Amino acid sequence: MVISTVACLLIGWQSSTDYKVISTTCITKKGGRLAWYHGDKHELIAFDATTNPATKATSVFTMQPDGSEKKGITNNSGIPKGFVGQPAWHPDGEHLVIQVENENSQHTRYNHVSWGINNDLWIIRRDDTTAECIYKTKSNHAALHPHFNADGTNTAFFRLLAAQWPLTQAGLMPPGLPRIQKLIL
Repeated sequence: MVISTVACLLIGWQSSTDYKVISTTCITKKGGRLAWYHGDKHELIAFDATTNPATKATSVFTMQPDGSEKKGITNNSGIPKGFVGQPAWHPDGEHLVIQVENENSQHTRYNHVSWGINNDLWIIRRDDTTAECIYKTKSNHAALHPHFNADGTNTAFFRLLAAQWPLTQAGLMPPGLPRIQKLIL
């Protein structure tokens, strides 16, 4: 069975509380989790997609809201290959936090970014020049679905620890690539 995901752009809303989709437009035929940056620097959509159908490996891409200028951003920065995704924009519009399958993975469905088991958190520049692991999981632990606060000084994500999924907050320290300064459980 082949399951395909299609990213669609919803056009227009009614101004009342009864929202109604006016139209949809297909902007890419391959895609998974996405994050849309709304800011003064750009208005890019970051998303993950399968890049190797045989291994189901994924990568992160950016594109314009109309689907143009699609660019892979996890190819040249030293990020390990495998399951890579769950992008979330840093408020500066220049960095994303992503999940990356680590060396403990057996590359099973539970190691996919949907589950996050044996996934680490990485910060990457949107131009694919620099990346850094900011949170390393222990074997068979997980980091899942990271997001930044409004000013980019903290990130929140779920961790799998001893069969529980505590929501974790991490304080970030500038400058350069944001890095975790302390975990707040």
